[in-house]
Amino acid sequence: MTRTLLTLAVLLLALFRIEVIGTPAGSLIRSEAKYMSPGGTFLPYPSVPLEFNGTIDGVPIISKGSIQAIYAQLGLDDPTETAIGFSNESAAVVPREMSDCNCVPVPHNKHWKRAYVFSLEKIIKVMRNWKGDCNIKAQSCMLLNCYYGSAVHACNDKKEDQKLKCNVFADYTQKVRDECYVAKKGLSGEAGGQLWDTEGWNIYVINEGCGAHQVGPPVLDLRNERSHSLESRTEDSEY
Repeated sequence: MTRTLLTLAVLLLALFRIEVIGTPAGSLIRSEAKYMSPGGTFLPYPSVPLEFNGTIDGVPIISKGSIQAIYAQLGLDDPTETAIGFSNESAAVVPREMSDCNCVPVPHNKHWKRAYVFSLEKIIKVMRNWKGDCNIKAQSCMLLNCYYGSAVHACNDKKEDQKLKCNVFADYTQKVRDECYVAKKGLSGEAGGQLWDTEGWNIYVINEGCGAHQVGPPVLDLRNERSHSLESRTEDSEY
């Protein structure tokens, strides 16, 4: 009897060890999506505006919101609309930073649907040219970009903020696009899922409405004459 109990205990410990090893660092507990985003999809944390500090068209900007929101507040065209071609060129990301990739249907969040690949390819193109730092708030989710029913969110499981180079998200989005691709007759295909980073943040690539994502207004750091011209254009657009 004692030997049987000992054997059972060893097996349970082995199973527990496998579960821990197979789970990305910093994210031992996978949160269930229960907070509704502005686009109508459930996410594991409340959705807040992304904090951006970088340059747009050579102008230094400090702002909050998705790519579309920031450009809209500056009176500029949505860069996703004008993005042409698809670059497979990788940003400067260390491959080992990526952890496991869960494709739709994602465990515990099976209501998520796949995004459209033609939209993701434009989103990735824009992200590669996104120059600056992106701050993802502690235990929050932030919309990065949304285009034609396809959205990319970043979520932070940690209890402290994390600052990343914004173009890092391009490689993570492309990884989901490649790993989770599903061919569709007459279409460019679909892809969706969740990709973890070993530092406790992850991205979600999902199907979602984009109409409600104009978050703002941003806070601008205007430090040169060209910035002031953009400020005037932004003020004019409000009337």
